[in-house]
Amino acid sequence: MFESRQLLFLSLDMLAENHNAVMRLICSFLEIHPVQIDGPIHEAEGPAFSSPSADDITYLRQIYQSDLCRFAKLTGLDVWHWLNSS
Repeated sequence: MFESRQLLFLSLDMLAENHNAVMRLICSFLEIHPVQIDGPIHEAEGPAFSSPSADDITYLRQIYQSDLCRFAKLTGLDVWHWLNSS
């Protein structure tokens, strides 16, 4: 449907680590003038949610492991820490 050159995959971690580098990458991809963001980027504030239980995390890892493998191959993103985060 789309050629690989028409797709850009990013993670929130990349944006949090170096938002201006990511913005330059996005602008280059879109072939627009670079955008500079002054100051840090903050997460949106919203209602607090409780963390899932250890059993829930284990269950979800089992369900999504094969999808995550396919997602990593498709996007080229390093997402393996998603399975190891608690």
